[in-house]
This record gives sequence, C-alpha cells and structure tokens, in this order.
Amino acid sequence: MFAKKATDGGHANYFSARHFSLLVFPVIVFINGMCPYLGLKTESSFAMFSNLRTEGGVTNHYFMPIELQIFGYQKDAVEFISSSDPNLQKLADNNQLLVYQKFKSYFSDKKPAMVEYIRNGNRYRYEAGNAELYNELTQVNPLLRKLFDFRHFSKDGPQPCAH
Repeated sequence: MFAKKATDGGHANYFSARHFSLLVFPVIVFINGMCPYLGLKTESSFAMFSNLRTEGGVTNHYFMPIELQIFGYQKDAVEFISSSDPNLQKLADNNQLLVYQKFKSYFSDKKPAMVEYIRNGNRYRYEAGNAELYNELTQVNPLLRKLFDFRHFSKDGPQPCAH
C-alpha cells in the first residue's frame, strides 16, 4: 500500500501511497467504525462485540454524545408486547427492543400471524388480514436492508454483548 520513495538526501518516505485510490480503504474503515455513533448500523461495525449502546436515543459512551446521531434509524425503536413468532416473543419476554427498520425486515421475511408492539408511544397490534399494517411493515428498502443491520438491545440497564 505504501511505497518506499527516495526523497532529498536519500531518505525513504514510508507514508506515501502508491496510488491515491488505496486511501479509500482507511476512509471506509473509519466510516464503518463511526456508524453506530451516526445513527446507522450496529451490526458489522467495531462496536458490535462491546456493550456499547447507541439505540433508542440513549448512549453509554463516555465522550460520543447522542446528538452526534444525524440519522434517526436507531432512535426509532419497537418494544414487543406479544407475538406468535417465537423470536419476537423472546424479545418481549427478555424486555428487549428492536430498531424499527430491523423489525420491518424481520416481519417481511417471517410474516408472523400476530404481533403486538409499542412504537413512538403508540400501541399497535397486527393480526393476519390487517392489510394496512401489513403493507407498512413489508415496505422495506432493499438497499437499506443490505447496508444497515441492527441488533436487539435491552430496554433498561446495561447492554449485554449478544454475540
């Protein structure tokens, strides 16, 4: 990646890039590491193996404030009351939440017969045949789904590492 280039006096310059396009990789790594703090994905980033919490408008980071989140995906969280889907019911039983974008992706894949949840202070209940709510929950942007993946997180208390 870095070329050994002779400069004046015969000294080598170890920090010059062979080609400017190789500088894109450190930028991509930096952006990936910043994703949780910007309000983007929490999976496939450096923080995914930590107990860092940046979801639901709350952070436990020492010096990265929640105001740094310029994207609102992580702030839009869903709390589950009950569900016919065992994974969603497990989240309800363990008092864990899910980012709405991730919930929509999961819902569009699994299509549970019933799910009751709270989002933005409003309580919703989907049952098979509710076309209006079904249409909203299955409208998932394929690009967002591919790029931004979110983990479930605890409603209260410390964020355990779930990996």
